[in-house]
Amino acid sequence: MLVLVVTGKIGSGKDTASDYLRERYSFSAVSYSEIAHDKTREQGMETTRANLQKVSTECRAKYGTDYFARMVINKARALGSERVILKEARTAEDVKPAIKAFGKQLHLIEITVPQSVRLERLIKRGCAKDAKTKEELIAQETREKELGYFGAAVLAETKIGNSGSPEELYKKLDALMVKLLG
Repeated sequence: MLVLVVTGKIGSGKDTASDYLRERYSFSAVSYSEIAHDKTREQGMETTRANLQKVSTECRAKYGTDYFARMVINKARALGSERVILKEARTAEDVKPAIKAFGKQLHLIEITVPQSVRLERLIKRGCAKDAKTKEELIAQETREKELGYFGAAVLAETKIGNSGSPEELYKKLDALMVKLLG
């Protein structure tokens, strides 16, 4: 089994990378954020960034800091797939149990992009919960840092820059897959 954990800051290209790996290399995917979205909707709340962060914090306080990791690990195992992506890991507690569960089968990848490029992408993306100005992005990232949301990236063994085109990212991902798959 090969397990990839994909992390990165807002607008870095986590979904673009994960989608490419799913399509090109037949990975199945499990998303940390989908669990947070589900929990937020269960509470009758809109899935804004602030509500997602609030519910995630509450779940971690109530069920343990590794709550989302346990949920993702169980879902990944239930897939029965030989290749799995764990998307959108945020905290170190999201990742450490997965490292323990999957051992050398797991590879943590951080997608890195300068803030100015991410802001351009967020504006172009036009999602309601995304920052529209540099000040808004700084405020979002400050809040995420306070919540420990950059902890997964600290543990990343592989960093892939994504400042260019999607095709450039795909070439870097292809090179990584050659290394991991032989």
